[in-house]
Amino acid sequence: MSDDGARVAIVTGAATGIGKVIVEELQRQSVTVVGLSRRLSDTETTGRCDITKEPSVRQAFARVLERFGQI
Repeated sequence: MSDDGARVAIVTGAATGIGKVIVEELQRQSVTVVGLSRRLSDTETTGRCDITKEPSVRQAFARVLERFGQI
């Protein structure tokens, strides 16, 4: 885990609605946000993930941990 105080959050349903608003608010608070959605949006941190499929969720979390070292 990083000791630099950086925060990394995963938000599901990030492409639209409440999920999109949560992503925007966390970004305003200087949180690194990885938004997950079945549909890709214009948010560059968004990754494709179907949370109803366990392998998809495991892969998404593995990618986040590999890239950022923490969640």
